[in-house]
Amino acid sequence: TEYWFAVTAVDLDGKESKIGTSVRTIIEIMPPPSPVPSVFVTVRNRGVFQPENFQPATVTIPVGTTVGWRNTEPEFQMVKKLHTVTSDTGLFHGELSGDVMDGLFSYTFTEAGVFGYYCEYHDDEVGTVIVE
Repeated sequence: TEYWFAVTAVDLDGKESKIGTSVRTIIEIMPPPSPVPSVFVTVRNRGVFQPENFQPATVTIPVGTTVGWRNTEPEFQMVKKLHTVTSDTGLFHGELSGDVMDGLFSYTFTEAGVFGYYCEYHDDEVGTVIVE
């Protein structure tokens, strides 16, 4: 959107002077902030001999809910493992998929349905989001 304004300056003595007949400005509308997750799923590493998994493996949420996935691997590990949250149907994959290494990936579910997901690197990491 483009707006035109007349600008008048007032100095410290209260005297007015015109800076110019008009000033053109363009106002950008910023995108809304990312939704804050209200439901969290964690990536659990239970040790060398235990499979990793998403906890909880299944969540049931209303339409419009944002789910966040977090990596909770212990800080004492020398090497952090890479995890992904990838939709079975491609709903969140690629740019929308998140690598959740020491971070958070979130997705807002806007339609009802059953949505499976998995980690591309770990066969035991699978989960389901049920949206009602």
